[in-house]
Amino acid sequence: EALKIFGAETEASEVPVVFEAVAHSESEENNSVELYMQTASSYELGYEGLAIQEVIGSMAYNSAFNQLRTKEQLGYIVSAFGKKTTGNGNAFCVLVQSSNTLPPALEERCLRWVEQFRQEMEDFPPERFASEAAA
Repeated sequence: EALKIFGAETEASEVPVVFEAVAHSESEENNSVELYMQTASSYELGYEGLAIQEVIGSMAYNSAFNQLRTKEQLGYIVSAFGKKTTGNGNAFCVLVQSSNTLPPALEERCLRWVEQFRQEMEDFPPERFASEAAA
């Protein structure tokens, strides 16, 4: 969809559309990054797709917390989840708040984790996914 809207130059980009909103306060020492990766509309996903997105979001939370918070110690707040967006859209989100890492590095590490999580999902045996869905 980004290719249709923004043209061919987005095709080579790891993240085709980036929106940055910078806020600064002298009294705030924390940094944060929230990545939104659009999935599809609720209509396009249907009930089964929405359920799958919820299961993936639940599995992603555990993986992101383990990698980004526990192993990499990026910050106090680490989360990954599915989210409804404006206009009946859906997204997969990764959120990290850190007092020791700047936003560009947080973004790079979050994108690296997304690649890692994708590989984890590809390697999951079907029984594990079924077990997560049943929970």
